[in-house]
Amino acid sequence: MRKILATFIVAMLVLSTPILAEELGEVKSVDTEVKAILHLGKGLAISTSDPTDFSIIKAGVGKVEFRSGGENKELKTGVMFVDGEKYRIRNATLEEGTLSAKLYLNATEVGSFSVLSTQKGEHEIWVGTLQLNGKNYNLYILELPREMKSKELRDKVAEYCREHVEDENCKEKIHEYCENNPKDSRCVALTKAFCRDNTDDTRCRQELKAYCQNNPDAAECSKMPMVKAKMFCEQNPDVPRCKIAKRVMEKRGRQ
Repeated sequence: MRKILATFIVAMLVLSTPILAEELGEVKSVDTEVKAILHLGKGLAISTSDPTDFSIIKAGVGKVEFRSGGENKELKTGVMFVDGEKYRIRNATLEEGTLSAKLYLNATEVGSFSVLSTQKGEHEIWVGTLQLNGKNYNLYILELPREMKSKELRDKVAEYCREHVEDENCKEKIHEYCENNPKDSRCVALTKAFCRDNTDDTRCRQELKAYCQNNPDAAECSKMPMVKAKMFCEQNPDVPRCKIAKRVMEKRGRQ
């Protein structure tokens, strides 16, 4: 069920990009590619004034590349479903472990959200605030696991090897070999090498998850959003999303 939901949200992310590009005055995209999946999840938005007033949330945010006017351009965009109603995500940023964006219904801005990455057990949870249609909510979203598909793995290996020709695993057409043999030790090593510098992508966070649990002090693990978020909140404890995250972590500690 989670895999079906993740596939559906990614599909909606791709389909929404040409429409958004038109609204921003760009030429309608012919070719659209999701370069990175920043966030993909399902959760709850709970009213700050009434705990019985809550909505089911499904969301996906990505860095999407499209072709316009003969040039490749990028947007950080996505979709959020609130009790089934679709909102477009624009102006997304992922900094210091915090994902923030504006929400639009058609071409009208109707809200915004800001969530930071935390860990509860084996799960990555994004916690923070949502403002929508004049109401305020606390937001909790469980990151859905999304491993790389074979074509995606091929493209990421090819991208890594174009920039790291000195890597002894980057033999001619290794990316094509990895598409059909993702568990080969060379392909596993190349995927991990790519992911070390791309921890903003949830697929890479999934790839490095087990490694970072056993090697929390490794350089690549310090780049994970949840680690950056923890450092940010230690320095900014009064930020609303940090207060919510603190309550979540304290509750975890009492369990």
